[in-house]
Amino acid sequence: MIRDEYLKPERPSVANVTANLSKFCAAAGIPCPSSYTISRFIGSIPKNLVLKARYGEQAYKVHGEPKIRRDYDSLAVGEEWVGDHRKLDLFVRMSDEDGAKIVRPWLTVWMDLRSRTIVGWHLDLVPSSSTIALALRAGILRHGLPQRLYTDNGKDYTCEYWGGRGSVSRNVGIDPDARTVLALLKIDVTRAQVYSPWSKAIESWFGHCLPDWERTLPGWCGRDNKDRPEKLAHELKTGACLTLDEVRTRIAERLTWYHEREHSALNVTPASCWIGVEKRIPDTRALDLILMKHRPAKVFQDGLRIFGRRYWHDALIESNGQTVELRYDPGNLNELVIFKERRFLCIAHVDANCAHPLTETDARKIAHRRKLSRKMLQ
Repeated sequence: MIRDEYLKPERPSVANVTANLSKFCAAAGIPCPSSYTISRFIGSIPKNLVLKARYGEQAYKVHGEPKIRRDYDSLAVGEEWVGDHRKLDLFVRMSDEDGAKIVRPWLTVWMDLRSRTIVGWHLDLVPSSSTIALALRAGILRHGLPQRLYTDNGKDYTCEYWGGRGSVSRNVGIDPDARTVLALLKIDVTRAQVYSPWSKAIESWFGHCLPDWERTLPGWCGRDNKDRPEKLAHELKTGACLTLDEVRTRIAERLTWYHEREHSALNVTPASCWIGVEKRIPDTRALDLILMKHRPAKVFQDGLRIFGRRYWHDALIESNGQTVELRYDPGNLNELVIFKERRFLCIAHVDANCAHPLTETDARKIAHRRKLSRKMLQ
């Protein structure tokens, strides 16, 4: 009876079990065991049985079911990458142009399984197939193409764009003509077991590399409301939180520290594993077409008007009044990669407004553009 009472899904306490047992024994006219005996008996119940009965099947799978530890030594450096998202335990202040908005950003990461190197990452407000693609693009540009990717079964990773059967992601926004990224890049993919986050090595990296570091930053908020520090309210009130760009800088510094530190499973630094490794790095513009966010835009006489800014490159002159294709990284809107009819045209940068009255520099700039435009008429 003690065991049956304690293993109820309502999760009764030892005191509740003792009280119910006392009532039963009194009604039955038999002596009741002492609270010490009851507590000792409850402590002898197998842990896995407690997990399954009181906390459910998923808790048992996570904390009780036998697991194995994989050996990645048989892999070559750069052969297989694993990716995932993580919501940072950090409140971030948006830039002034976005208003006084406080958010918790998401970090999308790709890790090389053999060297434990964070090959590519991207920080954004919402995780999506786009952030996956941008993190992968960064990784490929630094470390070359992997042979395989290892991902979970979230809709961001199983949408049609990534070779899955799902048709949607949280925020696709990528060129539909690109079809399947993995087919274009000739990369195989392996899916993790459903609802088994422990099967991805990236989860343990999130657990040991980020939490202690996040605690040192202004705006740290803990995993949930119970874990929130008292200083957070003051930091939010005084605007002491970091901006999104400042957090990106801090993440880059943290990763540099991690890559130069000896890894306990490798006995060498992750960075040193890449010495002498041949990297297959494809054409940058091809990666832009496949992996960057896509959006059409019309070219005006003063350039491109988008994202509340104006962009200019002299190559845009011949496309005045026409629609071009933009490829861009939401984390860096200072430049846009411009394609026209699927051909690379230029990289346009933010164009500063001219002063009033015109300065000598402004006058030379507009004179140059007009001269260039007339040349194209000949």
